[in-house]
Amino acid sequence: MAQERTDIEEMVETWAWECFHKSHAKVKLEDYSISVNWDKLKTIADKPQYKKNAQGYSQNDSQVVYRSTFLNNLGTEQQHSFNIERTTTAVATTSITKGYTKGVSLGLSLSVPGDVASATVGFGYETHVDNVEESMQEKSMTWCSQGTVSVPPRKKVAVEMKVTEEKLNFSFKTLVKMMGKVVATIRTRKENEIVMVVEGNIADIVRGKSPKSATILGRTVVWEIEGLSTFRFGVQQNTEVKEE
Repeated sequence: MAQERTDIEEMVETWAWECFHKSHAKVKLEDYSISVNWDKLKTIADKPQYKKNAQGYSQNDSQVVYRSTFLNNLGTEQQHSFNIERTTTAVATTSITKGYTKGVSLGLSLSVPGDVASATVGFGYETHVDNVEESMQEKSMTWCSQGTVSVPPRKKVAVEMKVTEEKLNFSFKTLVKMMGKVVATIRTRKENEIVMVVEGNIADIVRGKSPKSATILGRTVVWEIEGLSTFRFGVQQNTEVKEE
């Protein structure tokens, strides 16, 4: 899949260097470093529009998370109690194919699909996307079962707990509104001396670069974001008692 991603950190660094270069025409970029502070920048994501992929539904992965056997070598029936508590991991994986990056990070929160939210509380109401290539979020889910098992004379009985996992694959689209200011600091590489601090509105900076996936509305940059999400989580537990 073709990827259309704009690195706004690179965009801000280019803008900051252009500001510095206007009054220092003979300097070379390789002699300086540029750092960007995003604290004054705010991003707000709309509710994503999710589309389940053609092979987006799978519910055939069942794993045994607990197994215990009770052996009765006596001539009378025995009663045994069991109390099981096991933990599995729910995993959400997200990648961005269109939109923006901030260097190697993204720092974006997206609401989870309705199918996922109604099937499990494992992810809460949103996932956090930190890396455009692949951002993974893991949550623990605890499964409990208790009961009593009867073991006939000279017999062995096994107790198993199985957890069935569901996997859902989606593509999604959303809009992210970006507003506020960024601060870029330029330093000499050799002495690490600050030579300029420049602050600018993100809309003005992006407007001058005209990326394809961004629209400028006043002092707000609106980004078109597209990506892929996979959710894997437990949906059902079964406790089975069987004679062996």
